[in-house]
Amino acid sequence: MRGVERAERSVAGATPEASGQVVAMVGGEAMTRDELWPVLAEAFGREALQEAVLDHELAARARLRGITIGEEDLQRERRRLARSIRGGVNPSPDKGANPGVDEQRVGRIIERIRGERALGPVRFDAFLRRNATLRRLVAPEIEISEGDIQQGFDIVFGERFEVRLIVTATDRQAAKIRGELVGSCGGEDLSARFAASAMRSSIDPSGNIGGQIAPISPIDPAFPRALRSAISSTPPGQLTPVVALDGASALALVLRRLEPVNTTLAQQRTQLEQTLRLRKERGAMDTLARKILLEADTRILDRSLAWSRERSGA
Repeated sequence: MRGVERAERSVAGATPEASGQVVAMVGGEAMTRDELWPVLAEAFGREALQEAVLDHELAARARLRGITIGEEDLQRERRRLARSIRGGVNPSPDKGANPGVDEQRVGRIIERIRGERALGPVRFDAFLRRNATLRRLVAPEIEISEGDIQQGFDIVFGERFEVRLIVTATDRQAAKIRGELVGSCGGEDLSARFAASAMRSSIDPSGNIGGQIAPISPIDPAFPRALRSAISSTPPGQLTPVVALDGASALALVLRRLEPVNTTLAQQRTQLEQTLRLRKERGAMDTLARKILLEADTRILDRSLAWSRERSGA
């Protein structure tokens, strides 16, 4: 209780040390941290608080479980991030890759994503540590069955469709983009125009790379049935109708249909198990993160931070 009281006094009137800390010089005059804080808290406080609370709670759970996150764990998360992006750059198992080109493109994409999401050195390190901790916490509950492996094989190496994807918040936005693409007479081909629209307007992570995603299987439950059905019934080179998703809308450009790959389950088993484990881990990590944030006992003492949180109804 005394700790909370001290915190309340500190927030009500910042300590002289904090008040006097100079963070910038404007016209030769000092700007202190106290002057800047309310603006930052109102503008970005909710998101920053959410990250900080999650990191705090994850650290506590890791200590209880005897889990220590080291540099090796962070490096693995960096490699996983690069591999996930590389999957979009060169997504098909029947395509040859140019590792040198891929590495350059992946590096540029990572830097662009970091810039767009304001992932500077501190937040990017926290992002990697957060993922590493979540992964270690959920690892014991991840199981891969024989049925999972067979289904995974059919999804990855069976019939698939290469597409570009745009996801928008409303069907009106998606319909507007579709109308613009259909009605455009520019010199670029439809794929290039679609990619440009995805980078401008898509709220899906694939928007960073022009809406390019790994080939979609008609039986992959990771994608909504309505989207899979629209893609399967759309001829290559054409746009799907606007598809209603849960709280969003989607539009896809079907590039081509891929025939089943000439391979066997025995040849692909090890890679499939690794891929399926990563997918199940990701789902479990997201679920755990949401649960932690819902259960966290967070009391906000700063008025600017409280306003930032309340504006979203969170």
